[in-house]
Amino acid sequence: MPYEIIREPQGIHKRFWGIVTADEFLSSVGQFHSDPRFENIRYTINDFSETEAFTMGEGGILDTAAINIGATFVNPKYRILAVTSDPVIIAMARKYDQITQMPPILLFATLTEARDWVQSSA
Repeated sequence: MPYEIIREPQGIHKRFWGIVTADEFLSSVGQFHSDPRFENIRYTINDFSETEAFTMGEGGILDTAAINIGATFVNPKYRILAVTSDPVIIAMARKYDQITQMPPILLFATLTEARDWVQSSA
């Protein structure tokens, strides 16, 4: 399992490393959404800064979008943040944004920048 989920007071930090598959990413999404605090969570940080590859593909993007669209009925306030400089992951995030019509994924080059956004939006 090339990820860990770190629960924080107002959100979730998912740290990924190595080669991450669509199934592994979807598993992390399912764990996040099944958190008993999900309806009050403000953000999830998907930290891809240590990944070698993210093999999501269009089918995985569609599956993730479907799951997240349903989850917004439970918690319409949470935001998705991604930490990456990988052009492939950035392109996947933009594709996801086009499909969902949810607030766009907030992209950051570093975890520090993502944390700054979390602090400023508190």
